[in-house]
Amino acid sequence: MREKAAFYLANGAQIVWLAYTKKRRMVEALYADGEFDIFSEADTLTAGDLLPGFAVLVKSLFEE
Repeated sequence: MREKAAFYLANGAQIVWLAYTKKRRMVEALYADGEFDIFSEADTLTAGDLLPGFAVLVKSLFEE
C-alpha cells in the first residue's frame, strides 16, 4: 500500500489515506510534502484545504 501511495503522491495527489482495518483500526494520512498524520478511532479525519468542511469520525469508517 505504501508503494502505491508513494506513486500517487509522486504523480500529483496531495493526500493519500491508508486505512488499517485489522488490529489498530486507524487511518494514516500521507501528504505530498512527505509529512504524515495518524488518526485513531477517537479522531476526526479531515483533509484541510483540499476538501474544506470534510470531516468524518474514523470510528464510523469501521462500523458494520
